[in-house]
Amino acid sequence: MTGCLAQQKAEQLRRLPNIRWVVGNGLKNDIPAIILEKDEGVYHGPLESHGAFLQLPDSPVFFNSSRRTRFSIKIQEGCDFRCAYCIVPLLRGSSRSASLTGIHDVCRRAIEIGMQVSTGGNLSMRLPKDLFLVKPSGISLYDLGEQDLLITDALGENVEGSGKPTKEIGTHLS
Repeated sequence: MTGCLAQQKAEQLRRLPNIRWVVGNGLKNDIPAIILEKDEGVYHGPLESHGAFLQLPDSPVFFNSSRRTRFSIKIQEGCDFRCAYCIVPLLRGSSRSASLTGIHDVCRRAIEIGMQVSTGGNLSMRLPKDLFLVKPSGISLYDLGEQDLLITDALGENVEGSGKPTKEIGTHLS
C-alpha cells in the first residue's frame, strides 16, 4: 500500500489483513526493489530527505513494455503553499520537480523499448517569482526540445520564448 494514507498512518495500515508492505510517498519509486528484496513491513521516512529534485523511476518493472504500450510519469510532487484546509505539504513534502534532463531521459528510454509516442499532452513547471515553464501549442511531445519551452508570467503571457502557450494555460497556472 502506498500514497498519502500510507505516509500518514503507516503502522495502522500494516496491521490490516493482507497488507504486506506499506511504502511512504518518498519511496514510491523503490516499490519494485522493496517487494523483491525486503521483508514485509513499513518503509517510509521524512519526505524532506529525498532531495531537491523529484526522483524519476528507473526500475525495469516500470519500463516493462510487454503488458502495456503507454505510461505516465509524475514530474512534480509536494507543495510549498500551506493552505489551512490542505494536508498535501505534510504528506508529500515540499514542492520538487524532476529535472528536464531526467524527464527527457525517461521518455527516450520508454520510446527505445517500444512505448508509443503521443502527439498530444502538456507539460508545465512552476518556477520562482510567479513564472511558469510551459509547452507551446503545435509541437508534439516527441519533437519537443528544451529550446522550444516557453516561460510565461502568472497571466500566461510570454516572458521568454516565441511560441504560443498551450490552450490549457489556465490549468497550468492554477
